[in-house]
Order: sequence, then structure tokens, then C-alpha cells
Amino acid sequence: MQQRNLIPPKNDSDFEEIMKIYARLEWNKNFVLCGRRGQLQNGIDIWDLQDSDRVIQCKNYSADRVDSFLKDIKGDYSTAVQNYSNIKYFVAATTIPDDVRIQKFIANMNEENRQNFVSITVELLSWNDISDFITKHSKAFQNEGFYTNIRFPIGEEDVHTDNAKYAEGFSEPLFLHKNDSKVNLCNLFVMPKYKVNKDDNPKTDLEDKLSAFVKSDKDDNPKTDLEDKLSAFVKSDKRFLFIEGDAGCGKSTLVSWMNYHLQNDDDTAKKIFGDRPVITIRLRNLNRDTIKAKKGLIDSILECMKLNTCEDMEKRYPHAVMILDGFDELCMIDNIENYNELIEELEEIDLDGYKYIVTSRPHYIKKVITISYEEITLQHFDESKRIEWIEHYTSPKHCGQTLNDEIKNYIINISDSTDSVICDTPMTLYMLAAKNISIDLTKNSWELYHHIFYNELMDTDYNKMFGRKHKHEIHKYKDIFYKVTEEIAHKMYLSNNNKFFVSSSELREIISKLIDNDTRLTDKKINYLIEQCYALCNYWKETGDGAVEFYHNNIRDFFLCEKIYRELNAIYADYKLSKNDKIGKLIEFFNQFTKAPLQDMVCKFILLRAEKDVDNPDSFVYKEKEQRLLPYLFEEMLTNGELYDNLHTKKHMEAIVNILSCTAQVYRHIYEPILEEKEYMKWWNDFESINENSDTIKYCFRYIFKHRLMNQYDYRLSNRIDIRWLILTDSDLRGADLSGADLSSADLINANLSRANLRGADLSGADLSGADLSDADLSDADLRGADLSGADSIGAGLRGTYLRGTYLRRVVYLRVTDLIGADLRGATLPDGFKSFDQEEQVQHLKERKIKRLII
Repeated sequence: MQQRNLIPPKNDSDFEEIMKIYARLEWNKNFVLCGRRGQLQNGIDIWDLQDSDRVIQCKNYSADRVDSFLKDIKGDYSTAVQNYSNIKYFVAATTIPDDVRIQKFIANMNEENRQNFVSITVELLSWNDISDFITKHSKAFQNEGFYTNIRFPIGEEDVHTDNAKYAEGFSEPLFLHKNDSKVNLCNLFVMPKYKVNKDDNPKTDLEDKLSAFVKSDKDDNPKTDLEDKLSAFVKSDKRFLFIEGDAGCGKSTLVSWMNYHLQNDDDTAKKIFGDRPVITIRLRNLNRDTIKAKKGLIDSILECMKLNTCEDMEKRYPHAVMILDGFDELCMIDNIENYNELIEELEEIDLDGYKYIVTSRPHYIKKVITISYEEITLQHFDESKRIEWIEHYTSPKHCGQTLNDEIKNYIINISDSTDSVICDTPMTLYMLAAKNISIDLTKNSWELYHHIFYNELMDTDYNKMFGRKHKHEIHKYKDIFYKVTEEIAHKMYLSNNNKFFVSSSELREIISKLIDNDTRLTDKKINYLIEQCYALCNYWKETGDGAVEFYHNNIRDFFLCEKIYRELNAIYADYKLSKNDKIGKLIEFFNQFTKAPLQDMVCKFILLRAEKDVDNPDSFVYKEKEQRLLPYLFEEMLTNGELYDNLHTKKHMEAIVNILSCTAQVYRHIYEPILEEKEYMKWWNDFESINENSDTIKYCFRYIFKHRLMNQYDYRLSNRIDIRWLILTDSDLRGADLSGADLSSADLINANLSRANLRGADLSGADLSGADLSDADLSDADLRGADLSGADSIGAGLRGTYLRGTYLRRVVYLRVTDLIGADLRGATLPDGFKSFDQEEQVQHLKERKIKRLII
């Protein structure tokens, strides 16, 4: 083979990773790194734990360091032999090219061993040997992120697509049934329903839809009347089919289904694709640097396929169907503003006869007229699809599994409004059915998730992963596994949930940090053990580059909730901390949340867990009820700008708003279950310091409190923001600028809002009875359903306000300067008159001849 002269890696850790891949491929054993950086390795870097007969020492040295190599390798060899009794082969791997001195030195070491009857062979791998091996096995190394930009010489069989990987995944046993080959996607698959554009009627002919799209070629147009010809021409011109759907709806499974039938070359494949070749690309595996540099997809696709030109691709795959799975995961690339251009480029290149099927979560592909496309949206499982899925799961012809009757009925009759999050997608439905969950657990989604991921999956037998030497040591590290998953969910939040996977190196960092911080973990093999089974073969899947991801965003959000709870419980439970110390710790914790407000499902899980913890004296919910740290915490975070001086971000104010929003979200959801009837959350104690920071309130108020409470029963109680102490007791906020503030359902009884700027504020449902609104500007405010009875509104500007349903009876001195454009339909006027006709309302006010009224 021709030597490629690959450039050696820049650092030692990359070279060790390369050699780990080399060893696994060459000797077909599970080679791992020996410990981690900084630990005593006793002469070796890589070994096979099961047999330990072959060990590898890596030397990332340049060609001018031959003398150092000879000295160091001799010392490492001696140390390794003294500490490991099973060694039969000692491999010296180096980035130094072939060198006669090194070769002679290794030969002498082996001769000396033979003379001394030492049955150990010293092997040498020079950079020439390693480069040749990488070239030969380029796909494996590129999948792990090494030499991804190099186009290696390839034969026809070496062109890369993801067809085979998708097809294989369709027939592999599912993660909770690794020992039962019948439980796989092939036997469990249920074709989802879909909708077309804005048509509300779900359709059930997805196979026919795919076939019609692929085969709609101009040459096959019917030769009938002009109308048919025009219709067929338009249809044939659509080169893109966008398949959208929420996370977990089955988009990638559908791609696996297509590739499975394609691999089998069966009637289904012929029906959909005919004789067209198919190219499947998992978009998350593309080189993002190439996409950023080129501002397009085609170069990265060619690089992934190991092709040099579009002409080469057209020659190898004429008139192909290209399936691009996961477009939404490309829409997180920095420095690309118009993601449509990635697709438009494919249209502009005009690959001869090509059709494109693109999957994505909703809203990522902005539809534009320059692209000829069709679009469909996969639907969550409805009752009929859940029944079909259960039939596949239980039927002897398919999976042949048992299912508790109560759970079966629960799945069939599930309420879309409360529990659809658990059972409306194939993956979450599988987790529920596979563990035969108790029906009592279905009453609280958090409790159900916790039982599945903490109790059921942790108790599964994983002996076969480790062989004889590590027989089922997993359960005693239960909490560590759970924490690993929490930290991964938190790391995804820190990417603003723009990154849907965590790399192998990031995973090792998380594991090492947790182990280093836990003095109980003294087992030398714990790193290896956790790295091998952190996922417990369940809700994670491995990608081509060794990264892992959640099967469903709801699971990610559940574990972020768990991370938040664990941290807060630890702070509140520390009896050594004073109140000020605890507030400081809380601020330090919440200052991590600079990227974005929390997802709705995170908040829902927090609320559901709080409901379970109301009477638990060990939970921070109970302790917050006793200690009431929230008013001190929130007041400090609103008024002390120095708390945010060390935030490393260019968008400083946005980060502060996100921190405050997350803090408010957590506390308003844990407070909901502990609030008494008509009780309000007290957000701060000292109104004077709040008043001094009215500029902060002006900017932050709307954003902090705009997130609705995730309570399925009552949205009104603690979604009301109690700010009456802020305004009643101090005159400094008279004339405060609260324009655009979200004060919906707020309790503003007798509030002093004189001269306040409330332009565009949301005061819908607010209680403003007795409030002083004199000379306040309420232009364009939303006062629908507000109670203004007894309010003083002398000179208040109400131009353009929404007053539908507003209660204005007994408003004191209704002498407003401007009611032009106000929507008065349904408002109860000062004398009790009410009409839903705008003209009647206006006429009635005119007849009253109110002084200074402009209407």
C-alpha cells in the first residue's frame, strides 16, 4: 500500500486514542486506556482488561527524539514487567517514522528475552505502520473524529453512506431486550400517520406517499388533457420531501425502515424506490467546519462519502434518492444565519434526476418559494396506533411479550392532555410497556420516569458486558450512574440545548470529576466500569463518532430537573451553612443558567416532583417553606449587580435575565403545591432596594415572569405576581416605567401607579380595584378581564387599550384624556351599562358628556 504520510497527532491523548482504535481493530479485543491522565500507569498506556496479555506504550515523539525514545521505552518496559504478570506482548507505538536504530534496539530486546527464557515479545509500531493501518481502516478512524478531512484512496466498495447502519439498527434487539432477538424495530414497527400542510385529517398511506414522491418524474407524466399535464408537471417538479415531526415521533425509525427494505431488495423497496439508488446520510455526522467554511452541504456530504466531485457521485449513484436525516441538528451551527441556504444549494447544483427526503423537527426548515418541495408531518400515536403497537408487542407473530392488563388499558385510554408525553411516541411507549410498570406510578409523570430510570433499569443484569472479572458490580454504583446522566443533561442545557449529544471525551470528563469528588469510590476499575455502562444499554444510543444522546428530549428534561433538585437539596440540607451562606450558594448555583430559560418540560417535572415532596422533611421544598429564603435570594439577585461581574459572556444583560428567569421558574413551580388558598409568593422583602433598581425591573420584569406555570389544573393561583408592597408603600415608583411588563392576573389592589408608564403592559385579569392610575399611560395595554372598580383614573391615557370584559363600575372620576381606539366591547361602564357592540359603548359614554373625555 502506498504510504500516505499522515501528520501525527498534536498531543499525547489523541495518539493514545488512535492507538486504542488500532488495538481494538487489529486484535479484536476491548482495549481501554489505563486509568486517566495523572494516575500512575506503571509503564503502559493501553491494555485489555480481560486478558491483560498485550499492553501498549505510546510515545508521541518527533523524529529527532530517537535517543529519548530508546531510553524511555526501556524504562517503561521494565516497569510494566514488574507490575503486570500476564504480559506476553509489549507493544512500543511511536509517531517516529521507521528508524534503523529503533528497529535494531527492539530486536536486541527480544534476543535478550530469548536468552533469559523470558516469554515476552516486544513489538514495534512506527508511524509508517500506523499510517498504513489508518489508511486501510480509514472509516473507523474518521467515525471517531480522526483525519476526517482527508480523502483516502477508495474503491467502489469503500464509498461511505449510512444505509447499512440504518438497516442494521432496524433488526437489532432493542435495548431492554438485548437477549431476545424478536423484540426489534422490524417486529415492533408501526407506520405512523401523517398530515399534509394545514390539512387536519391524518393520513395513513405513508408508504404510498413516499412511492409517489420518488416516482414523480417528468418522463412518466400522463399524456392526457392539458389540465392533467400541467398537474403532473407541477408534481414532478418537487424534488424535496420534508418529513417533520417532534422528537421521538419516529423520523429516524422511518429512515431505518426504508433502508432495511432496501437492503433486502424486497417488494416494499421496489414499490418506493424502483430502480433508483439510495444515499442515506446522517446529517449530524457531517463535518461542521466544512459546512461553516463553505456555507453549504454538498462539500461536507462529498467529504463524508469520500468522494471528490458531484460528477463522481452522479456517476456512482445516477438519478439517486438522497435521504438526509436530522436537518434540525445542523441548524445549531454557529455563524450560519440562513439555514435554508444549505438546502437551496442542493437545488442549485441540480444533481441529475436527484430527489431528496429530508427529516427534521418542526420549524427548522423555513419554507421558501425557491425550492420545489412537498412537506408532511408525522403524528404522535393516537389510540388506534397505540392499539396496533400493543398488538405488535404482544403478538407471538411479532415480539411475543406479555403486558399487564391495567397498563394495556392505561396505554389505550391515555389522556392526551396529561400523560401523552409518556405514551405518544414509540420510544417512551416501549419503555413503559417493557418494564410492566405499576398502574399507580402512572398518576405522576415524574414518579413514573424516576421508577423507570432509577429503579427498573439499574436492576437489569448486565453481566455479559464484562465477562467473568466484573460480575454485576453495577448496582452498588447506582447513584453515580444517575448523577452522570444528570450532568450530561446539564451539559446539554449549557449549550442552550443546541447540542443533542455528548462526546466520549466529555463523558469521561464528567465521570472523572464525579469520581474525584466522591471519597467512597476507591475501586481502581470504577472509571472503566462506569464508562462502559453509564447508559445501562437503555436510553442512550451511540453515534458514529462515539458520542451518546438521549432517545427523547423529555428524558433529558427529566434529568435536568433531577440535577436542579439534587443541588438545591444539598444546599438546604447543609446545617453548617448560615442563611447568608445558603443564599450565596443558591446564587452561585443559579448563575450557571445563563443560556436560556428552562424548557417547559423541565418545569413540569419540577412541579410534579414538588407535589411528591410537599410532606417530605428532607426535601428542599419543605425546607424552603420553613426557611423562606426565596425573598432574600430574589431580592439580592435583582439588586446586586456585582453578582454578575464574573459572567463570561458577551450578552451580559441577556445572561442576567436568563438567570433570573430560571430562578423564578424553579421557585414558582416548587411553591405551587405548598401555597395555601389565596396565598401569594413573596418575591422580595425590602421594597426600598427594589425601588432603587427600577431600571432593572423595567428591563427584566416582562422576561422573568413571562413563562406560564406548568400546572395542568389551575393557571391562576401562583401565576399572579404579588408586587403590591413594591408600589403601595413607597412613592419612588410613582411614574415608574413598566411598559410591556407582564402583570397578567397580578394583585394590584390599591396600588399607587400614578404617572406610571404602562404602555403595552399585559394587565389582563389583574385586580386594580382602588388603584391610583391618575395620569398613568395605559396606551395599548391589555386590560381584558381586569377589575378597575373604584380606581382613580383621572387623566389616565387609555388610547388603543383592550378593555373587553373590563369591570369599570364605580371608577372614581373617570375623566380620561384619551380613549381613541380603545376596545370597549363587553366592558362594564361606570354607571353599570355594558354592551358587546363597540358603537353602543362609545355612544353611551358620549351621552354622559364626561368632561375632558376624548373618544
